[in-house]
Amino acid sequence: MKFELVFSWIWIVAFLIFAAAKCSPNPPIEELQGFVWYHIQEKDEDNLKYFQKENENMALGRREAFLFKTEGEFEWLKPGPNDKRVSQKGRWKKLKRNEIEVEFGDNTFKKLQIKIVSFEGDAIKLQY
Repeated sequence: MKFELVFSWIWIVAFLIFAAAKCSPNPPIEELQGFVWYHIQEKDEDNLKYFQKENENMALGRREAFLFKTEGEFEWLKPGPNDKRVSQKGRWKKLKRNEIEVEFGDNTFKKLQIKIVSFEGDAIKLQY
């Protein structure tokens, strides 16, 4: 009986550690790079913006998106005329544990500070 109780507690602790790591607001930047992250307005909460990686069930029309590229490159994609995406390029850098700053090259946008509130592998919640 004691063994079963200890074994159960080990599973519970392991699950909690795994869940905390998976929902970390501090993902390695490598996990954000190389994917297009689409804004899903329907899942926004208060001042948090919900983004997720593209999947086959997602309607992409008129959605803004962004892409963290290697070596600090950043691309912001916004719906433009005739639903053609307009690209705004910039550079990102990590400020703090869960904050990134994006600066756009042509100064048409101000610097953007992005706080990663949660990260769940294929979905992130941002505050900016």
